[in-house]
Amino acid sequence: MICSLYWLFCREKQVFQASRLRSGIANTGNTEKSIVYDNLGNITGLQRYLTISGTATVVDELNYSYLDGSSNPTNRLYSITDSTSSDVGLKHGTFTYAYDGNGNMVTDNSKGLSVTYNMLNLPNVNTLPGGTVTYTYDAAGNKLRKVSTFGSGSTTDYVSGIQYTNSSIDFIQTEEGRALNSGGNYHYEYNLADHLGNSRLSFDTYSGSTSTTQQDDYLPFGYEVAVGSIVSPKNEYLYNKKELQEELGVYDYNHRFYDPVTGRFTSVDGLADKYPWYTQYQFAGNEVPNAIDRDGLEPAYVEKGAHEGRNVVGRDNQLAKPITNPEQAAYVNSKTTGAGRIPQPLLDFVNVLGAAGEAVNTLMGNNSNATAGDKVQAAITLIQSAPVEGGEGGGAKLPDNATVVRGGIVTPEKIVDGTGTHPSGVTGFSVECGTCSLKELATPLKNNQVGVTTVGDVRNAGGDVIKTSGASPNHATVTGLTPTDATKLLTPPIKNPAKP
Repeated sequence: MICSLYWLFCREKQVFQASRLRSGIANTGNTEKSIVYDNLGNITGLQRYLTISGTATVVDELNYSYLDGSSNPTNRLYSITDSTSSDVGLKHGTFTYAYDGNGNMVTDNSKGLSVTYNMLNLPNVNTLPGGTVTYTYDAAGNKLRKVSTFGSGSTTDYVSGIQYTNSSIDFIQTEEGRALNSGGNYHYEYNLADHLGNSRLSFDTYSGSTSTTQQDDYLPFGYEVAVGSIVSPKNEYLYNKKELQEELGVYDYNHRFYDPVTGRFTSVDGLADKYPWYTQYQFAGNEVPNAIDRDGLEPAYVEKGAHEGRNVVGRDNQLAKPITNPEQAAYVNSKTTGAGRIPQPLLDFVNVLGAAGEAVNTLMGNNSNATAGDKVQAAITLIQSAPVEGGEGGGAKLPDNATVVRGGIVTPEKIVDGTGTHPSGVTGFSVECGTCSLKELATPLKNNQVGVTTVGDVRNAGGDVIKTSGASPNHATVTGLTPTDATKLLTPPIKNPAKP
């Protein structure tokens, strides 16, 4: 039963408040866990379990390397090792990857795959030991044709939701499934999807009664786990409703291909300059299943709130910072009128919006035409005006999930040069710190690059971040760290997001 499948998540607050998936565990035994990342969200380790003959069996134990030929760290996956003896998922052993000058993966030795790309950086000719798969696109990058030489060979044409195989209509996509061509007659197949758009159960009524034609479960990063037998023709529009390219083992996300075995895209994100805190190859911000990827460009979040149904919003319209400070929660709660109080624990920002609706509306001048993004920005203003634990001024304690930003070069020598004693008596170096957006924190900084960490990471390293008066309302002082430890936390620096 699909309803018996559930995921448990170990959510850990990282730099930029990204809730990166640490493990996804199903009571069926199908699991991805021990997921480890570097600072930019590149997966460095992952274990995958599948239920085989009734027993949860480890099929992948992956270690990723991003070092190039000169041992320089990069965002490109250069080698991966599966230390198991299983060839399910990734084949066991160590395999290498290569890229072209635009960052597109051109060889994947785990599959024996070589790829060429067109001028839009879209996969063109894919060559495997068993054959080739060639794609044709229009000038806007829409896929028009797929020619596969596998088996007896086939040509698939894509025409506005109508899919042809070898010049004959195969099926017509509908809102709830597809109309399958059977000798010129059409019968409907319906797909039941979960809240992420993943197809979970397909059925038809062709025989006069309801008959299941396909059932699929998924591991968190999209690896398909078929349940039972599949009635031909298989539905390939599966994870996030994207088409699985069976020959290649990847999903087509329109702008680029995604490999659910490695949990990475095979090409650079076309919007990478908007998200400098992400690796260019991450999938959905590593925040599955709270986020999906709509088209291979950016995460899209499934909002949770009082509304019903599925509502997906982009990163720019989503505040990914749960409000956990009890003093801030109490402040927002005190501004609320009417029904609905802030839930405890405060783990969902949308719930905060629902509870603090009156205060948000007041800040916005009761504008009935306000967008969701407007409401988020107004709520940020409201929450940032809340007092933090310890009171106002020097010595106020900041929450662990607050972001810390330091402008300029962050070598130990520069940290020493910037260290002094604040008029409040706190000795350390100045930073911008708060739970607002990274761009807002970095706005007062004139430097082209900034180092970023969190208050929690500073405390784990033996230091602290104290709110102190300064030129901006987010001024704070980092104290109690050695220059070397401070540099480690703030490295590598990134481009200042407040700079054009």
